[in-house]
Amino acid sequence: MKTVRAKSGVMALAGMLAACQPFIPPYDDTNDPARAPKATCITTYTRPAVIRTETVQTLLRPARPAADGTAAQEARYKTTSRQVIVQKRETRPVDTPCPDTMTPDYIASLQRALKIRGLYTGAATGTLDADTRAAIRAYQRPRGMDWDVLTLQTAQSLGLSAVPRDGSGRTPNN
Repeated sequence: MKTVRAKSGVMALAGMLAACQPFIPPYDDTNDPARAPKATCITTYTRPAVIRTETVQTLLRPARPAADGTAAQEARYKTTSRQVIVQKRETRPVDTPCPDTMTPDYIASLQRALKIRGLYTGAATGTLDADTRAAIRAYQRPRGMDWDVLTLQTAQSLGLSAVPRDGSGRTPNN
């Protein structure tokens, strides 16, 4: 019986010490460049916070009319304003085509694809100019990405980059 008590005491002590150890979460590879499909880079997308200013007027003293109906004393108000965060800032990694993929031919194809959808009105110059960026933003905004940087998902949906066969996010060559 004595050996059982000693063992149970050691086990209890070991359990208490184990509870004191810091928790180390499993490795998260969502930001790991090695997980990105070939010919893609990981870029950080930051959606700014949306802040609204609310203004409230509080009645401090009501108006007092005179006997003849005119205002003997005007009403007095206190105006206070405060800012309210409507939508928090969001930062997350996003797969994008790498800069060496964004050749003039690739950008010209992007411009033609956006033009067919009525989002780009210029010529296919192969230059990533302000009009092209505005068209990219207009295409991505309804898909939840209010950003003028071309994402891999957008490039795939426009037929510019290979789409993975198995849904893994990886192209067939990697």
